[in-house]
Amino acid sequence: MKKRALALGLVVGLTFLSGCSMVLAEPETLITAPATDTAQLKERKIIMSLLADDEHLVVPGKMDNPAPYINLDLTKDGVDEKIVFWAKNNGYQTGINILQKQKGDQWVVWDQKRLSGRSVSYFKAYDLDGNGQEELFLGIDSGAYNTLYIFGADAKEGLILVDQINYTHLAFAPLQGNNRLNLITALTDAAQESPRTDINIYDWVDNRINRIFRKQYDGFCQEMKYGPIASAENGLYLALSSDFNNLNIVLLRYQDQVLREQLRREVLYVNALAEQPEGMIRDINEDGVLDVLSVLPPTDASKMEPRQFLQIWNTWDGNAGLTPIKAYIDNKADGYRFNIPVPWLASLQYQYVPQSGNNQLKFFDKDNNTGEPSITVMTREVDKNVDIDALKQDYLFLGASPSNQRVYLAKLGKDSFGKAKITTADIAEAFRIEGGQ
Repeated sequence: MKKRALALGLVVGLTFLSGCSMVLAEPETLITAPATDTAQLKERKIIMSLLADDEHLVVPGKMDNPAPYINLDLTKDGVDEKIVFWAKNNGYQTGINILQKQKGDQWVVWDQKRLSGRSVSYFKAYDLDGNGQEELFLGIDSGAYNTLYIFGADAKEGLILVDQINYTHLAFAPLQGNNRLNLITALTDAAQESPRTDINIYDWVDNRINRIFRKQYDGFCQEMKYGPIASAENGLYLALSSDFNNLNIVLLRYQDQVLREQLRREVLYVNALAEQPEGMIRDINEDGVLDVLSVLPPTDASKMEPRQFLQIWNTWDGNAGLTPIKAYIDNKADGYRFNIPVPWLASLQYQYVPQSGNNQLKFFDKDNNTGEPSITVMTREVDKNVDIDALKQDYLFLGASPSNQRVYLAKLGKDSFGKAKITTADIAEAFRIEGGQ
């Protein structure tokens, strides 16, 4: 590592590329938001000059305000240190530099932690022990799992390792209702023939980090999220799977100093949807409450991309179950979304029929299936031989693609799904064109 310090007054020239990136390939090609003034240009030049030639800046995968470096007064002397996140170009080592200002406006590396791992997966600064000084929580991706390194800071000794905890997923949550956060982790042991996941809660007790709760579940932890589950009530959702097909949704509520299981429900899912960046546990309706994704495949799943299966979003019903609140098919191949009214779900089956120039999405009433679809949505390719006016006479016209190369049509075969009535107005309202050719 370069050991030299630079004066803040040094005038430098620097060329930057605009944009943003979570992993920055080389110090000389740092891709972050462009600097807005000379002071920021100088700051970046100093930070990058104190990296070794084979190191580059990185942005932690999860962080409150994502950035490759931040300012924080670790020593509580009224002057901020700079916390810099970096990784080796070889992909096997990563860590943090703590930069401190010396006399004469010079910056030096006050302390450094080099850790084995592929990337910085998590960062949070939080005063866990309540002494008025933040601890640093640094997550490192080690491959099969992550390791959370917890550092305290001492003005003389630098960063001091308080503890390290392996995890697959983690969250901070005010479980005890006293405005203090507990650390919650999920750790999947994938080495076993039948994988299991430990759910752990940690708190600062007797001058150290202690595990105050542990519960074990079968399966991989696909996702863990803490947040509002109803008005004025929070909980912890787990998505667990043993076969990457069925998913066990578990809801835990913190009561009497322990997490108590409120519900356990098996749902279907697909990897393509589970791996989307925004996750399968989130506030889909933007009403401040977490919802959970499940899917309903078509009757012939081989003819439809899994990511286009019917998505059903569910919320906690207040007891021991989930209730659907929103459903839709994102047919990206044909450029539209079809929003399914929730009352239809009780008796709905569907089938995707790809045909040359005329793909069809058919919906059937499974409780009264005569072989005739209740609704057929068609994507018709348009050429000079297609009489659109004639099609409008025979079908409900839903619109055209942005390029007018396709038209969307619907045919109503029945007037109900079970007890839920269907009208052409319902179909038109449910259909949304979302791009494509």
